Amino acid sequence: MIQTQLEKAFTVFRRAHIVTPLLAQFEQHMRVPEKKVNVSFSHNGTMYNGFRIQYNTVLGPAKGGIRAASYVNEDECTSLAFWMTIKTALFNLPLGGGKGGFNVDMSAMSEADKEMICRKYVRAIHRDIGPNVDIPAPDVGTTSAMMDIMNDEYKKLSGCTSNGTFTGKTVANGGSLGRTEATGYGVSYVTSLYANKFIPKSDNNTYILQGFGNVGSHTALYMDKFLPSYKLIAVGDHTGYYYNVNGFNVAELFEYNAANKSLKGISANTISKADFFKIPVDIIIPAALECEIDETVAESINCKLIVEGANGPCTPEADLVLQRKGIQIIPDILANAGGVIVSYYEWVQNMENTMYSHERVITLLQDQMKPIFNAIYEDSTSIDKRTMCYVHSLGNIYRKFTNSL
Repeated sequence: MIQTQLEKAFTVFRRAHIVTPLLAQFEQHMRVPEKKVNVSFSHNGTMYNGFRIQYNTVLGPAKGGIRAASYVNEDECTSLAFWMTIKTALFNLPLGGGKGGFNVDMSAMSEADKEMICRKYVRAIHRDIGPNVDIPAPDVGTTSAMMDIMNDEYKKLSGCTSNGTFTGKTVANGGSLGRTEATGYGVSYVTSLYANKFIPKSDNNTYILQGFGNVGSHTALYMDKFLPSYKLIAVGDHTGYYYNVNGFNVAELFEYNAANKSLKGISANTISKADFFKIPVDIIIPAALECEIDETVAESINCKLIVEGANGPCTPEADLVLQRKGIQIIPDILANAGGVIVSYYEWVQNMENTMYSHERVITLLQDQMKPIFNAIYEDSTSIDKRTMCYVHSLGNIYRKFTNSL
């Protein structure tokens, strides 16, 4: 599935290349990761494999998360590192794209074992990362507390005194205010920019949300802030899909999920996943996994806008169906970029040895996202918006690339 996502990314890359012809040398450069780091380490008699992919560093140090799960592999990390390259470049951040992880399911481990796994992974890759080389962050299966541990281990091994090698840390250990909610905040913010311009206001504006983890739950919370008239009438997580025609109380839903680690048991009607996507609404926000909306699901969708809170929730085939039906998309590299944008500001704070206020961080996030949104959605050409995002991204990388020739 992840490999399909890399193929999808290159499909869009080729479309963008047609719109804005670039040097063949540049296309060859973008097709191959700059560096792949493969490591192994043992813990309690078991060997584990780890990876770190630095896909492209033309704009700056590699940037991307560390995943911890039994399915993590080199192809997955490569695909996601390419995606990060495009995402950071869309906003012209002075960062490249990276991704890493290790094939360990730590969910049932003791805290002591989790800490040792984190430290051993860093011991294996520490020569290949650094505040000016590659800056990892949390991802699936890892947490802010784990970034604290990894950062501590890196500093011991390298002698580096800066906290700038890892982002997504706890605030007490050099993390940034606003980082926890940044991705969901950004999703809801760009959704509001689109809705306020292009979706007619009514007494019954509605949306549905797939996924209620960190991204989905904070998206819902800030949808209430930016689009208070919109009702969340259906929501799904790994425990099932839930429907309330009158709309959920999002604050109560957020608190319930925080206390119970899922939505299971909420007061609502249960529906199937297939029926969830058939609900007529203004906006659908998939914030769960890759490839959740394929061509079959796309045919059944009845909405005005899809906002990709997750990475790659729509397949290439679904994109074609949605375009035919006139359903607009805010692509993942634009919609869910709030996390990497605030991670960038965490890195800046660490390098400057300073601390920004929450208000300043959120203002910087909005100031970074709004002009890019406007550039994409005020463009009157017939190019689809996913391709347009890639045109902007590749243009930013290309200009720096040609200057280095």
